[in-house]
Amino acid sequence: MPEPAPLLLVEGIFHDPGTGVMVYPDQDDPVGLDEAIASYQGSEVNLSIHHLPTNPPDMTVAGGGSCLWGGACPAGHLKDPAWLFHWASKGVLKRAGSGMWMVSEDTIPLREPMIGHRGRLVLFREQQVSKDQGVDDLLSEAEGLLAVLTGLRGALKP
Repeated sequence: MPEPAPLLLVEGIFHDPGTGVMVYPDQDDPVGLDEAIASYQGSEVNLSIHHLPTNPPDMTVAGGGSCLWGGACPAGHLKDPAWLFHWASKGVLKRAGSGMWMVSEDTIPLREPMIGHRGRLVLFREQQVSKDQGVDDLLSEAEGLLAVLTGLRGALKP
């Protein structure tokens, strides 16, 4: 099995149709998070997940436009419409059950408070550098880092 890319970036509307959490990007096919995350199992990762407001944020609606609940948000937008969820953890990624994942001992909040919100999940796979690496190994690692930066640039440019 090939090694996963050093970066996983998924953004769109989080939904659970009963078969696991899916993310529906604006212009691409839906992404099943369980399947997308699975190839990183056992890897040392940095993972971040958060609500993603519209660009520019629409502060007249809950979550700057990230909340799609229309006034019935169970995640906290009823109490604080300006609130934006953000979670991050670093450690070994492991399965915690069907459709559930952990980074170290922290359960990744893929459902609450993400379902019904526009959000983003960013996962960086830690790269291990050995003192025994040669020039070719370092060039290969540099190519991987360039792929990460290219992915980020593509995600950040409108």
